[in-house]
Amino acid sequence: MDSLKFDTLISEPGLFEPAAYPGNAFFEIWRNESESQVREGNLMDGEVEDWVNQSGRFAIPKALDENVGYDKMRLMFNPTATITAHSFNANTRTTTGIILQTDDGEAEAIKERIVFYKASLGCQLLLQTILVNISLVGCADYLWDLKQDVLDIEHSTGQHTWDSYKARDEKPKPDVELSRKAHGLRIEIPDLCRRVNVASIWIELLLESLTQDQGSFATKGLIIQWLENMKIQAKMAKLDAEFIAKRVDNQVGAVYNRFAQRDNITMQKISEATNRDSSAMRSLAVLGALFLPGTFVATLFSINSLQEQPLWVYWVITIPLTLLVLAAWIFWTRWRIEDVRRQELVLDEKVIA
Repeated sequence: MDSLKFDTLISEPGLFEPAAYPGNAFFEIWRNESESQVREGNLMDGEVEDWVNQSGRFAIPKALDENVGYDKMRLMFNPTATITAHSFNANTRTTTGIILQTDDGEAEAIKERIVFYKASLGCQLLLQTILVNISLVGCADYLWDLKQDVLDIEHSTGQHTWDSYKARDEKPKPDVELSRKAHGLRIEIPDLCRRVNVASIWIELLLESLTQDQGSFATKGLIIQWLENMKIQAKMAKLDAEFIAKRVDNQVGAVYNRFAQRDNITMQKISEATNRDSSAMRSLAVLGALFLPGTFVATLFSINSLQEQPLWVYWVITIPLTLLVLAAWIFWTRWRIEDVRRQELVLDEKVIA
């Protein structure tokens, strides 16, 4: 929020005409020891200058003009521009300001606080104090939304101890969405901390200004106490934000664990399928070892010079040859298994060392 002197800003010709920034509205309040009066509405084309100069329909009511012992605040609101300006006239105890980029809810909240603290209209820092309070309330609302988002993620991952919490959306969310949401919170939480820190700086500056101010007014102590309370609220909000950040980090780890568990399950299925394929290949290898020697001997006996040999000669050669091939295959398989084990032991010893 840029803060400028009202007198300097309002001198820009046509800057706040409705044609340039539609939606200008005004709010004015007068108060003395016995009564107060409020006037508000929208500014039409060509009325900004009348409002600034307090002329036309914005002239000071005669009953108040005759009584100089009153405090006054005059504000202009605009939802589109991005500047805030203010000025305080100590002689007339009048605060004049332009509060821009405010929606209807924020403008109403500012008006309500001004009316509630109308006894402090003579304080030149009342408007800044109200704006800091509005900012801090916005931070509290933002913090509440972040808490709800974290609770929803915790509910989905099951990594929580909030047995009584009911999620806003009971539908199970995919891990990709949970990861995106958790990383989004990692970005939003620092933004919240920045807002709280800015509010804390303003609170410190306002407290310092009020403490060093030699002047006095009836509700000075009330404003100081209000700022002290906001100071505590800002500290609590920062602590809550830091705690939420740790919870988000835990949930990011939980989501990654869910990814890892799913990957492990997938790898286990792949491993089981590979083992099945290996068993099938091993069966084919055994069958090949059983029939290959007999096939080889039969091929030899198909030669013309060996066709006259009796059948028992075929079995005498085939059976020992088959047993020899099977024994060689079993020996080679066991040797390979032992060799793999020896390599794993060597690697384990290197890791331990």
